[in-house]
Formats: sequence, structure tokens, C-alpha cells
Amino acid sequence: MSRGIILLSYYTNKQAYERYCVNKARPQMHCDGKCQLGKKLKAEEEKDKKDPLKSSSFSEIVMICQANNFNIESSFYTLLKEKIPHPLSIGQPVGWSASCFHPPAVV
Repeated sequence: MSRGIILLSYYTNKQAYERYCVNKARPQMHCDGKCQLGKKLKAEEEKDKKDPLKSSSFSEIVMICQANNFNIESSFYTLLKEKIPHPLSIGQPVGWSASCFHPPAVV
């Protein structure tokens, strides 16, 4: 398991981590299962040290590369263009200021 997945698991299943917390008797510490999270992260770190090719960073890189094969980007921009018009393309021009915009004058 990668570090990111462990953190995601902690934040989505906080109650399960709190159930196995070693500091349940001391609520003033506000551990909230972080001790169990620390144990899992440390175990993952030890596993990464034993086999660097199966490290979490390597697996995250592979997952990112596989995710880039999808063509989400072009469909996302197409959706944005259809739903959100450019601010300067809304409405009709009202005119221009002759005092500001004029051809250069010869002195």
C-alpha cells in the first residue's frame, strides 16, 4: 500500500482507527487514532526499505502514468467552452472612448 492510500484510508475510516487507538484512556491527548496511522506508515516505510522497487513512490508513479492514458483533458475543456463563455464574448460592444483611443498625432 502506498503512503497516500494509507492517509486516504485514515481520513475515510477515522472511527475504525479510533477503535484501535492505544490512547483511548487519555482523551486529552486528542490522538484520534493517529497512533495507529503512525504504526501503519512506519510499517510501510520499513517495507519500502527492504524492497526499493516495490516502494510506494514507484507504484504511485506507475499509477499516475496509467491514469494519463485517459483522454479526460480534451473532453473537460470542451465541456468548459460549452458551459462557460469567455467574459469578453458576453453581450455587444458599447463603443469606444475617442479621448483615449486615437491615432498618434504629429507634433
